[in-house]
Amino acid sequence: SGDTRTYTININRQAASANNAGGNNNQNNNNQNNNNQNNTDVNITSGKYSIGTYITGIEPGTGAADFVKNIAVSASGTVKLLTSSGSENSGKVATGNKVAVYDASGNLKKTYDIVVYGDINGDGAVNALDMIKLNRHILGKGTLTGAYLEAADANRKGDGGNALDMIIMNRHILGKSKISQN
Repeated sequence: SGDTRTYTININRQAASANNAGGNNNQNNNNQNNNNQNNTDVNITSGKYSIGTYITGIEPGTGAADFVKNIAVSASGTVKLLTSSGSENSGKVATGNKVAVYDASGNLKKTYDIVVYGDINGDGAVNALDMIKLNRHILGKGTLTGAYLEAADANRKGDGGNALDMIIMNRHILGKSKISQN
């Protein structure tokens, strides 16, 4: 029984310029035109969520449609919420999901990982299964990395998942307090 890892490889291919097809030797001009057409900056913003290394501020149980409604895209771009395996997510937003940002032509420009603090197993909820994952990490029987390690840092101290985070998660599960997502 080992950990499963999913990798996403993005390959961007620039189309040949129409000027270059006729044998025009003006390489610098053609490259400049290509760059202007294919490297349009597309950015996302949100008044509800924090967007940085990870997208955070998402409450456990948030639906995909509600989440996407709160993401604004510049330059006529679009966004899709993807599961950790890369398929489109129409269920609950979860740690390990990705926001894919596309330009107006449908070219993938950026991806952002999502973190829901306390949701260590990536199911969109904070429950005993997350505590088991954190316990295994603390005992050295499993390793959390990336968005999952960030999600384990329930107290937001920047020290990864530890016993203090386990206490905060336990109190959240018992309904005695709530893990801050902001």
